[in-house]
Amino acid sequence: MKMPKTVALFILLAVTPIASFAASMGDTYVIPVAAHTSGATGETWTSEASFFNPASDPLLLDLALVDSTGASRSVASGVTVAANATVTLRDIIGAAGGSGALIVAGNHPFAITSRAVATSARGTFNESIVPATEFIDAVTHDAFLPGLAANGATRSNIGFFAAADRGADMTVTITLFGPAGTQLGTRSFTVPGGGMTQVQISTQTLTAASFGEGSARVSITGGNGIATAYGSVVDNATGEGVFIAGTTGVAAPSSAAAALRTHFTFW
Repeated sequence: MKMPKTVALFILLAVTPIASFAASMGDTYVIPVAAHTSGATGETWTSEASFFNPASDPLLLDLALVDSTGASRSVASGVTVAANATVTLRDIIGAAGGSGALIVAGNHPFAITSRAVATSARGTFNESIVPATEFIDAVTHDAFLPGLAANGATRSNIGFFAAADRGADMTVTITLFGPAGTQLGTRSFTVPGGGMTQVQISTQTLTAASFGEGSARVSITGGNGIATAYGSVVDNATGEGVFIAGTTGVAAPSSAAAALRTHFTFW
């Protein structure tokens, strides 16, 4: 595919099948959570990512943020990475602020790592954010987040990025379980047909109960599309977090690539 000097990112709401991309390295990634925002204990969270270009041709990157309303905006366009070079973008979202899922697209496959950086009076620390490699759809419809906790020492968040097929709304349901398997709470969200969204909620919105060991299930319970889930367990004293990537236990469905690339097409 021939690329112009600047890669443009367009939101398309039509469905056009395309081939699956490899999970290990691809030309399109979802970083399920990115932000420039204030944390619950006064820290400032920003997002950064590093990109490696393994090819002999320049890598051209576009980055777009999708927020909880389904709106998207470009946060970086036409970023160039030379052959065998590495480029790091810091505070990707910028002073304009906001949070959501970050879609990163290039003109050929590349490698990526991403981090959330918290800065406060206590110092600066990083939380690794794993780009999504496992997606669920209406067939493989469950993703799991083990290792959540909410008590005097820690708090937990659950989130997902979702893109619905055009023509019908999609429902995504979060269900929280305690250590003995008791259901602690559940909540469903609607993604408009042809639309996208990024959702993050505290486990406290699902239950007032404290728990030291818990898990969540994120499911597509209606309609069609794709979603990727994540969790975060945060230390109440320090603000440091541990990222949990949702797992399906199976390979990502090929429809994940198709749904992503029909929402984001590169010229």
